[in-house]
Amino acid sequence: MSEPCGHIDFYPNNGKEQPGCDLTETTLPFTLIKEGIEEASHVLVACNHVRAIKLFIESINSKCSYVAHKCNSYQNFLQGKCFSCKENDTGCAIIFLNTVRPNHAPGSKYFITTGKDTPYCRRQYKVMLDLAKPPRAESWVQGFMKHESVVT
Repeated sequence: MSEPCGHIDFYPNNGKEQPGCDLTETTLPFTLIKEGIEEASHVLVACNHVRAIKLFIESINSKCSYVAHKCNSYQNFLQGKCFSCKENDTGCAIIFLNTVRPNHAPGSKYFITTGKDTPYCRRQYKVMLDLAKPPRAESWVQGFMKHESVVT
């Protein structure tokens, strides 16, 4: 469901196609051999829905906190516009367990990204670089970024 309907609504990967559930990415014969017919049928028929169960189970004992961010759209979430957790402690929520708290407004959407394989939990980072000319700098001052790779 794309419309919020619970006390708090979580949308892993926008609540739609989950990473690793695209049949063009999945090696169904290998899954069948490795994990059996039940898991292969989940991959084939209901991977996106079964992922919710897997995320819930993994979140119980995971050392990685599944921190979701309150945002009005997935696009704004991906652009880093909803990264703060400071909105009276309602800007973020740890998904699944212990999330129904009085300070989370019903109808709010909380977004999170996950990985395609277990462990699914991923950390979100926001990196901001200001490379433009600062207003107080000389006219010839400009920012630049250099990337170096080390090959071993």
